[in-house]
Formats: sequence, structure tokens, C-alpha cells
Amino acid sequence: MAAFSDIFIGGSPVENSFESLDYIYTAAPDFDAAVRFYTSTLGGELRWRIHDGDVRVAAVRLAGVGPAILLASHLAAHDTILIYRVHDVFVRSVRL
Repeated sequence: MAAFSDIFIGGSPVENSFESLDYIYTAAPDFDAAVRFYTSTLGGELRWRIHDGDVRVAAVRLAGVGPAILLASHLAAHDTILIYRVHDVFVRSVRL
């Protein structure tokens, strides 16, 4: 019997190739305020930030384990994208 985490393609279970949730990519319309909130208020560690044109992204780590938070100025408000690590991105993309 297949586990809940298995992926079904064509009615047959396919081994789950998601290894870990590495990033939570979330909207930060007020980028500077979001960085301050995640670092000063929540105590997160600012790992890096980039600014390219109108896009600003920062990575904040809230805990020693688990996904980092990516704060992104270019996402629509309330948008969140989960970014998983996979063993082989080509194989996974072909199967999906």
C-alpha cells in the first residue's frame, strides 16, 4: 500500500523524491519593514540580501534547522511559494 506522501502518476505510486523543504518564499511588499520584523522582532539571522533592479530578496534563518525564509519584494501580497529540494530536478520535472 502506498504512503500518503507517495505521488501517483497514471494510477501507479511513484517514490516521493522530495528531500526537504529548504525555503519558504514569501511576499514582502514593505521589504525593509519585513526584514526588520523577521530579524529584530522574531530574532532571525539575516543570511543575505540582494537588490537587482526593482527586485529585493533577503534570506532569514529563524532556527538552526528547517527552511529559511526568503522575503521577496516582487511577489504579490500574501503569496507564498514552498521550495523543496529534490534528488534529480530533471527526472522530477519529466514525471510531473
